[in-house]
Amino acid sequence: MPISQTGQLFSLIKSLTKAEKRNFRLYTKRNHDSDSMMFVKLFDLIDKQKDVNDYDIMKKLNGITASKYSNLKRHLYSQIMNSLQMLYTTKLPGILVREYLDFADILYSKGLYLQSLKILEKARKTAEKIHDDLLYLSVIEFEKTIESRHITRSGVDKTQVLTGDADRVSKRIRRSIKFSNLRILIHGFYIKHGHIKNEE
Repeated sequence: MPISQTGQLFSLIKSLTKAEKRNFRLYTKRNHDSDSMMFVKLFDLIDKQKDVNDYDIMKKLNGITASKYSNLKRHLYSQIMNSLQMLYTTKLPGILVREYLDFADILYSKGLYLQSLKILEKARKTAEKIHDDLLYLSVIEFEKTIESRHITRSGVDKTQVLTGDADRVSKRIRRSIKFSNLRILIHGFYIKHGHIKNEE
């Protein structure tokens, strides 16, 4: 996901609000020592530029090599995205659900199945609350995987609830996909033909 094209990095930095830039600087101070902060210097240099100028930046970074410069841009892009993810976890609940799924995956890989199920329960409630059927189904499928492979003592009722929920949500998703397909086909038709010009 991290990229090395200066133009994309430049547009990302220029899109940040003051609050997001402040959050990025706080994030880097918390998570990195002062010796590994060259990417922050790159952030400041790009932030001050009005137009993209790789040559000028490389000169100010004490003649850094092209390959190191490319790696530094990738690292900076990644760090900006990490700081934004942390900032928006509470503002965009979908990010929180995906974070719960990641945590559950880590716990599951460590053999902590019951802890994984507890995290998935939180993820399911959040996905249901925000009416995100795709995330909700992802959570259910993960729960079903754990329940079918391990003895969790959840009982027969839990498996019936999971399968019932999966059926119900998958039907909703199928309907939603049909409508979204229709919407994008209509949009494509509009782009190709424009507004209606006559009755025909």
